Amino acid sequence: MSLVLAIDPGLDATGWALFKSQRGGILEQVRGLRAWGVWRTKATLGLPARLAILHRCVSDLIGECGVDQVLIERPTVAGTYRRHRSRAIAGPIEVFHLALGAIVAAAHLSLEGGREPILVPAPRLPKRSRHRRLELLLREAGRDDVSVSSPDAKDAIWIGVMYLAGQAVR
Repeated sequence: MSLVLAIDPGLDATGWALFKSQRGGILEQVRGLRAWGVWRTKATLGLPARLAILHRCVSDLIGECGVDQVLIERPTVAGTYRRHRSRAIAGPIEVFHLALGAIVAAAHLSLEGGREPILVPAPRLPKRSRHRRLELLLREAGRDDVSVSSPDAKDAIWIGVMYLAGQAVR
């Protein structure tokens, strides 16, 4: 069994979930959930400071917990990027890519043995549906101790559970 960190990247809020991976399906992976949370950066800070905070948060958690593998959601923004670019407001998407880069770099530099983080495709299931399904899975798995209010943490949990269960993250 190994420790796996799943990350839903973002500049303002980055959701994360830590799993003790185990054999089995979705419910077994839900039962393997050990910790979750959100790293937040303040918009009043400059971009370099915010990227440094994300880098440090990822590196610290990997080092403190002895994480063996990192899963990072790879968002699909091509269509969104084109729409925003045409409206001349592509800045937020470009900044998001910088945040994603800081997270990937931190994971790459912090994982032992030269392991690379795994970029997991973004879920296709609508966010509201994913979150409802996750709440049902938590109850079904007997995880009444888990209360997750942050949508970013819920997305990180979803990414981890689906990837570890061997399901397509859709």
